[in-house]
Amino acid sequence: MPLRRVRGSLLPALALLAVVLLLAGCQGVPNPNADQSWLGSTSAAAPSPSSWSANVSSALPLATVGSRGSSLKHFEQATYNLVESLQEHEAELAWRLDYARYVRSDRSQASKRLALTFDDGPHPGYTMRIIELLRKLNVKATFFLVGRQAQMYPDLVKALVADGHNLGNHTYRHSHMTDISKRDQEREITTCGEVIRDITGKAPHLFRPPGGHYNVQVGRLVADLGYRVILWTDNSGDYSSPGQDVIERRILRHTEDGDIILFHDGIDQTIEVLPEIINTLRGKGYRFVTIDEMINYH
Repeated sequence: MPLRRVRGSLLPALALLAVVLLLAGCQGVPNPNADQSWLGSTSAAAPSPSSWSANVSSALPLATVGSRGSSLKHFEQATYNLVESLQEHEAELAWRLDYARYVRSDRSQASKRLALTFDDGPHPGYTMRIIELLRKLNVKATFFLVGRQAQMYPDLVKALVADGHNLGNHTYRHSHMTDISKRDQEREITTCGEVIRDITGKAPHLFRPPGGHYNVQVGRLVADLGYRVILWTDNSGDYSSPGQDVIERRILRHTEDGDIILFHDGIDQTIEVLPEIINTLRGKGYRFVTIDEMINYH
């Protein structure tokens, strides 16, 4: 059963929306580079969950939108950056590259399968709680690991493997791939892969770019390195700790067969609301699989 990607031209509508938002003086997405001090030496302490809102941005790399008093020059630059990003994504879909943002199943088969994914771990005090919770609920998930985190907490990586969870590469330092050179992109991916391989004895083959940031160069490099890019269809937005009700509502209101759900390791609210989300979706007939199971199934 082939994977199906969501296509269709969104460029005109999204570009118009961007102009409306800019004129309204709305605030834009946070600067993903606002606080990346934890990306320094390999001996640095792990990032605290409270710092993630500065390190994790929205899936589409949009320009920061200025205030109502912004100059015309700033307005034009922000609009140009947004339209340029949308044009690039539109071109990627037209070229049928293997890293489209949405990956869905063929709903005509009514497979009722979902994949839970967790980014940015492992984290002491959090990852094991997720493992124990998923074990109790008999759910397997996919964890996209930051290489340096895995290096600091190898026992947590081994615990994930022991419980049958899928592991993926999330770069070594959680770097946004479109902001660094091709040489550094390759280093981020290969170093993280080597860390996971050395701990588990198995090299990962799934890759998720931090923040969902990618372009043609990143996509081709990832493919050349033997990885498959896995993004998501449903974003919980849990990294900002918006409240359990908000996280639950964001996931349950749009879930469909074949969805890939994004959570983050290290968030108390996510751990607290997971049982309700899983039980509700199970009550609707859904089953939870790893990304590997989803790909092999289709």
